[in-house]
Amino acid sequence: MLRRSILILCLLLLLVSSACVLYLRSVGVFEPKPPVSYDVHNFGTGIGYATIQEALDAPETKDGQTISVEPGIFHEHIVARKAVFLVGEDEQKTILDGDGNGTVVSVQAGVTVDGFTIQNGSIGIAVISSNNGKITDSIIRHNEEGLCLLNSSNWTLSANVITDNSDSSLILNGSDHNVIKHNSISYNHLPLHEALDLYNSSYNDISENSLTDNQATGIQLNDHSFYNTVSNNFLMNNSGGIQLVNSCNYNMISQNSIIVNETTWGLTSGIWIRESQCNTVYANEITSDRTSAIYKLPYEDGIGLSQSTNNSIVSNKVSLMDTGVGFHFSSNNNSIINNSLTKNGHGIDFSEGASNGNSIYSNDFIQNAEQVHNVLSANTWDSGYPSGGNYWSDYETKYPNATEVDSSGIWNTAYVIDSSNIDRYPLKSPFVVQGSSSFLIFPLFMMIIPMGNRTSRRKPLKAIYCSKFEISQFGRYCRYRPSSKLYDDSILLAGGSDGGRIISACTSAHACNSPSHLTMQSRWNGRLWRS
Repeated sequence: MLRRSILILCLLLLLVSSACVLYLRSVGVFEPKPPVSYDVHNFGTGIGYATIQEALDAPETKDGQTISVEPGIFHEHIVARKAVFLVGEDEQKTILDGDGNGTVVSVQAGVTVDGFTIQNGSIGIAVISSNNGKITDSIIRHNEEGLCLLNSSNWTLSANVITDNSDSSLILNGSDHNVIKHNSISYNHLPLHEALDLYNSSYNDISENSLTDNQATGIQLNDHSFYNTVSNNFLMNNSGGIQLVNSCNYNMISQNSIIVNETTWGLTSGIWIRESQCNTVYANEITSDRTSAIYKLPYEDGIGLSQSTNNSIVSNKVSLMDTGVGFHFSSNNNSIINNSLTKNGHGIDFSEGASNGNSIYSNDFIQNAEQVHNVLSANTWDSGYPSGGNYWSDYETKYPNATEVDSSGIWNTAYVIDSSNIDRYPLKSPFVVQGSSSFLIFPLFMMIIPMGNRTSRRKPLKAIYCSKFEISQFGRYCRYRPSSKLYDDSILLAGGSDGGRIISACTSAHACNSPSHLTMQSRWNGRLWRS
């Protein structure tokens, strides 16, 4: 009897509790909790996290694992101490916001950061004493300084948009062997704070970047930065193009396209070399937005040298600048060879102090308001017969009775600049200067860079061999005039704008003592990147 009573009581309690649960559910008091949803995931462990920093610091997070971050705004100042892959799902919607202070992303390991917007910090990303990492496909904006590498090597910084930062956009200090490629850097606000700035940093590759609308110099190498390559960049509407300052030696500045705008801040030189030696400036194209150029002030040079010696200025095109090539304050023993100087105020200017012992030949001086302006300097203007001197567009006006010497392509009357500067063997026809082909390419590049993943479409390099040498104070100089047809990867290329072009006249940064070859590369073919 007792058992039966207990059983009935239990059934009544069960019915009452079930009724209570149903009632509470009906009035919304009791709801089952949904599963927790996280925006940050470790793909290696499958664990989710509430914050990025929590994921990075978790003991189960190991080097080489991928931390994936879903779209959203994350108000964090993160510190990456492990060599993980930190990947945002959408660089425009996965946002790390520093709320106006501090370093948004501090990197202390060889991490990969890909696919974020990093904004509103004193520094967007700071890489400190770390090696072998990547920062790619990210937007770095609205910071004081955009991206800094300090004592860090073997980093790849590529396909980033670094824009609207108030101080320098990208800084390397004591950092070597890094690749800075395919980035768009624009709207850096402070004059005297360069958009891309290197201090005491060597063996870096800075190539195929777009630098536009910065209120300071586009690219500057400072304070003992050696053996860097700055090539195939597009620079427009910055206060200066590319500068090498204070013992920056043995650098290669090649195939850059620089457009100088009259309204930019400060000095407006295309390429400026100060107190630096043994650099090669090769096949760059520099112009302004003017329709004509009249000499106004020194330092507004297409290519300027100040207190700099033993530099090689070869195969560049400079037009519509105040001065094509300017020499300032004892810039001696430089080589100015195979350049095209067209419609500038001065083709070459020696107006500030004497600059002597420079070798200037195989250049085209075409329709400059004054071909050469010289004060006090004495230089060499030809490389002897039969190699010859320079082409002067006003030669036949000055010397109407001159004749050609034995079908040599050389006039029989010297071109006299002054008593200390004479081209003894002026050329009858202009040289064909290859220059850069980036003017047509980089506007397309700037439109494409915010899109998805990118793959380079550069053609492979191929060696061609030099058939003729000349002797200069720098050793053997390979004087190679491209023929009408060149081969590259079994593809026949016509000459002129569609032809191959020489990208390195020497295997070292300066003297071409040995070996006897040049390197040839075709122009880019079509789009730079594809999704």
